[in-house]
Formats: sequence, C-alpha cells, structure tokens
Amino acid sequence: DHTEGFTEFSKEYGEQVTLEYVIANPATRSSYLTTSTDAANDKWSLQLPGEVARFGGSPLLVIPRAGEKYSFCGTEFEILYTHEDIFPFTVSSTVKMSDGNEGSTVSRMTAYGKTVLITGDAGGLAIDVLNVRYGKLLHSDILQVCHHGHWGMTETFFNYVNPTYAVYTTNMKTLLLRQEGWK
Repeated sequence: DHTEGFTEFSKEYGEQVTLEYVIANPATRSSYLTTSTDAANDKWSLQLPGEVARFGGSPLLVIPRAGEKYSFCGTEFEILYTHEDIFPFTVSSTVKMSDGNEGSTVSRMTAYGKTVLITGDAGGLAIDVLNVRYGKLLHSDILQVCHHGHWGMTETFFNYVNPTYAVYTTNMKTLLLRQEGWK
C-alpha cells in the first residue's frame, strides 16, 4: 500500500505496461505534514508525474475527490474520503496532518454485485469522518482492514461496515503478534 511498490514497479516494468489512468491523491503540500517522516509523502507527490510517465499509453493522472465515481471494465470505484475532507487545501491552514496515514484515500469497489471497502492506512480522524458522513451506508461485503490491522479502526466503524470478510494487508507474523497483544 505504500508508494515504494509503485515506484519500483514503474522503474522495472513501466515501459512494458500500458496504462490509461493512474488515480492517486497524495498530500501534495508540505504544510500538511508535521513530522519529518511525512516529508516522504510530499516528495512522492512531486515525483508521481514522472513515475506515471514511465508507463506506455500516455496515462492520465487523475486526482480523485470524495463523492466521485470511476468505472473500468464493469467495476466501479466510489471515492469516500480524501485528505482534503479534513485538511483544507491551503498553504496557510493552521490545521496540520499529524500523521501521513490520514492522507489515505478511502474508496469502495463494486464488482459482480459485491462491494469491497478499501481503507488503506486511514485511521483516527478519517474514520471519524466516514462514520459521521456515511454511517450504515458504509456497509460492504469485504473490508480491507485499516492500517494493516495495527490501529485506526473503531468498533463503530466496523459495525457500520459489517463485512462478511475482513482482509488484513500484512504478514502472518504480524497477525500473530497482534493476536497475542504485541508481546
């Protein structure tokens, strides 16, 4: 889920792959970012157009916003949250993103009559926004659990989503540690 995978893939295989679109909305202004580690997000947003250009097909870089929908090959993606929902798009803003994970884009994919809620690393404020904005409308068949299951997902959020399946984007060692209370 991190940008390094896209960066390395574009370097290694970009010329062999034809893309029509890249949909991404990284936090693009360093004024959003309050820790030195989050500066990497700002760096990636500056590098993203060059990385997209490595692919064949002259892909269009699309910056999604909450409420937009995109359809590809019978699959729909609905954007539910982007960082602009809680961090105003102004350089002079006094509201600062305390954690780059709050910049995750949350979307819901619908294919073959099933829904998948994709949360990325969203947590905290982002989950609060989703709870208030959508409530029970968050219901989805499959949930990609927030931030690899480490933190960020509330019981209220999980109950609103009420998934049949929950997917953890992590390895078995991390899941076992989580189950044991991080001993």
